[in-house]
Order: sequence, then structure tokens, then C-alpha cells
Amino acid sequence: MTTDRLKKILPFLHKKAKELQRLYRLSREERDDMLQTGLLRLVKMAHRYDPARSKWITFAGIVTVNEMRSWLKRRNRHRRRFRAADSAFIEAVAAAKNDPQRAAEIAEARRILEDYLARAGIAGAPEGEALRLYFAEGFSASETCRLTGIEPTDLKKRVESARKELRKPAA
Repeated sequence: MTTDRLKKILPFLHKKAKELQRLYRLSREERDDMLQTGLLRLVKMAHRYDPARSKWITFAGIVTVNEMRSWLKRRNRHRRRFRAADSAFIEAVAAAKNDPQRAAEIAEARRILEDYLARAGIAGAPEGEALRLYFAEGFSASETCRLTGIEPTDLKKRVESARKELRKPAA
């Protein structure tokens, strides 16, 4: 196996390892161990590569990702469960239609959030909109990304920056 072939596949493998790290809540060290295990498997299996059957990147990706998943399975790691779009918050909002007091509490919480966003100067910014949709309206992360046009990888950073803005003392 040449270093050129390895260099071609490394960006893809790093991306896949980070994705698995997020899904399985791995530490950076665990992610690196998992990736190294996958790369070692690729080195061992490189002699089996047949250019007539597939491209190198396809072969290397399948071998390495399968080994990374086996690594996770051997350690009894389980995928993180994501909040569904019909979360408890949305159910509470639906139930509030029959409970005027609960509906008033939700409306007041939304008003307070909008006030904070306006004072922080991010009410119309994508960060503020993401914060409002994600927390006040109960949308999932993927729905928030779709509605605001923010990339999923940037959503967490933007929500954190909006939180920091909200924590600053009002001028």
C-alpha cells in the first residue's frame, strides 16, 4: 500500500471517525484508537484490493469503517439517541391548548427569550433564530438546520455563541 493511496482516503476516514465519535459519545483518545484500529485493518487487507472490482477509496472506506464499527461493538458502545421532533416540549405545547394557564406560561417564556435575543442584538441573526427554534419552539437539530440554512456542523457553535451573548450583562 502506497502513502499516496492512504493520503487519498485519510480525510474521508477522519470525517467518518468524527461522525462515529459524536454518535457514540467517544472521547478524542477513543476516537483516535478506533481510527488506528481501522487503519491497521486496512494495512492488513490491502493485498486483497482488486482494481477490477472497485476503486481504492471504496475498498479502503468499507474495510476501515467496518473495522471501526467492530471496535465499537467489541466495547459494547451504543449509539446516542436523538430527541425526536415530537418531543415532550411539543407535547406540552399541544396540551397547553386545553390549559390556559400553561399556554400563558409558554407564551411568557417565549416573550422573555425574544426579549433577551433582542437585548443581545442577535434577534434577527441566524444564531438567535437557531436558539429560538431549538429551545423555544422545540424543533430538532436537523429541523433547525433546515429552517435556518445553518450547516449541522455549525449549529452547535452558533447556539453556543448565542448562549454566550445572552450571558453577557445587559448594557
